[in-house]
Amino acid sequence: MARVAVADHVWAEFRAAIGYRSVAEVLGEFVDREVQRYRSRRLQDGQLEPREVIEALEQARAQQADLEAIVAPSSRCGSQR
Repeated sequence: MARVAVADHVWAEFRAAIGYRSVAEVLGEFVDREVQRYRSRRLQDGQLEPREVIEALEQARAQQADLEAIVAPSSRCGSQR
């Protein structure tokens, strides 16, 4: 269990901001984002291991596929006009 050192009013506002989601869920998202930022900095500095570069490429491909799935319906709608 982690303890968070913030004022009570800050914690209350945070709880309101996250809504129905659990603190564990939000913390998990935060950790994922921070790790991605850390890896991105290491990639830019040329400090990643080959395995990490491959993982980064796989994630980039997955994100590209997600973006294509988002864009495809809107591009079809635009071409039907």
